[in-house]
Amino acid sequence: MLFEDTIQGLHLYHPADWTAEVERGGTYLVSDPAMIGEAPTSIQSGAMVVLFASSVAEMNEMIPSLVPDGAADNPQDVVRFFGQTMFGNPGEGALANPMQAVGEVGATTLGEYPAGQQAYVGTTKEGVAFGGDVYAVVVGSRW
Repeated sequence: MLFEDTIQGLHLYHPADWTAEVERGGTYLVSDPAMIGEAPTSIQSGAMVVLFASSVAEMNEMIPSLVPDGAADNPQDVVRFFGQTMFGNPGEGALANPMQAVGEVGATTLGEYPAGQQAYVGTTKEGVAFGGDVYAVVVGSRW
């Protein structure tokens, strides 16, 4: 099924039984629509994909703060930046522990595009294990 996010300039296909929605600055793809807007502790099963889009110029302003030698046109540096931004600090609220990186940031491809990838795992206060991957693709303009 095709979903078009005209705000971020994303056009993507997803399984027909999943839900796609733009909320809180990102595009959310979920296996269960009840997951959108829920705290991590209330989700006991299912899958979620969150997509964000930014220009290379916007990323170049943010990346040096956490990846000193990084560049916004390098997908692995973008993954390092988001990993440190989203998962690098001890969890507060719903998360008891910080997410931990599994291995090193790797190079991969998504479709025809070079990408960066990093796996993460963590645990909620209630002891529910969760994890996922962060991917970054750097392509020309969003629009």
